[in-house]
Amino acid sequence: MTRVRRAAARIVVTGAGRSAGAARAFLRAELDGVRYQPLDAQSEFDGALGDADMLVFVAGAAEQVDQKRMHAVASAARGRGILVAAIVLDTGPPDAETRLLASFREAADMVMIVRDPDDVRAVIAALR
Repeated sequence: MTRVRRAAARIVVTGAGRSAGAARAFLRAELDGVRYQPLDAQSEFDGALGDADMLVFVAGAAEQVDQKRMHAVASAARGRGILVAAIVLDTGPPDAETRLLASFREAADMVMIVRDPDDVRAVIAALR
């Protein structure tokens, strides 16, 4: 019997919105290979990207996002060959596309929309 091991990805999760509540939950998530990094200080963030395979922005659909900062971090990550993803937590009724989604589509290689907060953790666990 051949045993196949899946390579563990090193994932950096950050909040794109002002509150970053959904992303901050990863401080307690204890997923191997996943760490939370606030989007505050550029120098700290650059260091955190060093060995990452993937950067995941997490934000609630109604959150205000610092788009300039998000695009700068996404561009820096892409320049290092890091895959950039975004997860939008939208617990409200489905409605028209938001500016947040348009901004994420420009910054990220893939964008996922989830309705349940528990699904954010499940998606990132699956990406590992």
